[in-house]
Formats: sequence, structure tokens, C-alpha cells
Amino acid sequence: MITRKCSVMREKDVLDLVIEYERKKGRTAKQVRRRGEGYDLESNGRLIEVKRRNFPKERFILLTQNEMMNFIHNPNSWLYVVYNDGDWHVIELDRDKVLKGVQRIITQFQVSLRKEIVGI
Repeated sequence: MITRKCSVMREKDVLDLVIEYERKKGRTAKQVRRRGEGYDLESNGRLIEVKRRNFPKERFILLTQNEMMNFIHNPNSWLYVVYNDGDWHVIELDRDKVLKGVQRIITQFQVSLRKEIVGI
């Protein structure tokens, strides 16, 4: 548990909270999310994607294709779910737990531009 006074946190605040959490666990985390790697932090070999959720009410996390590819290809991938029930908490899910709980959902549709559709 990490104690913070505010009930609402911006994305940067959530990342700072996880960096503090990692420090308390004896690890050193650095932010890398702007590099487009499919994760937010690197910490002693862990590739950490951070998501904030209204847990336990919301029992799902949406991952981008890039984030999912990271979990598929990197055995050191972790998902940290940050939530608040009066105090801030971090749930650590390793790659195996993420892949076990994954469900594919359709997020895009292809529209045909065949001649009979567009007229040319």
C-alpha cells in the first residue's frame, strides 16, 4: 500500500506512485513510456505497463496492440494495476497472469472500397 492524500491522480502522478512503490521494494524504476516500447517503466529488468482502474468495480484492463505485443514477446513484462479504496494500492501481474486473463476484442472494422460499394 502507498499512502497518498488525493483521491484522483493524473497519469504522471500514477507513474510517480509506481516508481515510489518500486523503490520501496528495493528496485529502481525509470520512465520510458515516450519511447513507444509498449510499456511505461523499466525496473531492474521488469518492463512495466501501468494502468489505473476503479477496482474492484472495473475488472478489466484494455491493452493497445503495442502493449499486447510486449507481453507476447517479453517474458519480463508486468502489468501494474493501481487503484484507490481510500489508500492507493498496486496489484502486480506478471506476464503469465496477463496472458492467462487476456480476451481478444474487436476494436477495428474494415470498410471495403470495392467498385460496387464506391461506384468507381
